[in-house]
Amino acid sequence: MKKIKMIAAIAENNGIGYKTKIPWHIPEDFKVFKETTLGNIIIMGLTTYYSIGKALPGRTTIVLSKDPVEIEGVEVTYSIPEALEKAEEFSGDLFIAGGASVYHAFISDADELYISHVKGTYEADTFFPEIKKEEWEVIDEKEYSEFTFKHYRRKNP
Repeated sequence: MKKIKMIAAIAENNGIGYKTKIPWHIPEDFKVFKETTLGNIIIMGLTTYYSIGKALPGRTTIVLSKDPVEIEGVEVTYSIPEALEKAEEFSGDLFIAGGASVYHAFISDADELYISHVKGTYEADTFFPEIKKEEWEVIDEKEYSEFTFKHYRRKNP
């Protein structure tokens, strides 16, 4: 079974989205996302997929959906177990890439978090689950002008 890694950009109020869009535009964060996920597998919800509008090049994209849909170039699954099983068919690391309901569904099973902590508070209607300091340790950190990128690992119980 692949380790479950989650990647997200989070504002200081834990916001990740507003009206199905990212509330900020930080090209440097998009670059970090691309560098981190390139050559790997990403799982995202259907709303997140539609907000992007296409499969991200250089990555295997698995979309979780409640409704039967067909999307060219994308693996569509209808449950978390099915998405995880599908991910095993491909090489590379597994990243959970949103949205809020998908993050909430995976957070208790996640092994690592890759979080861009965006400086500032933005209007949001979707939020990332709380990162409980007693459960996670920061193993790497890099400062950027508009965000701090932190790599967390779950602490051993």
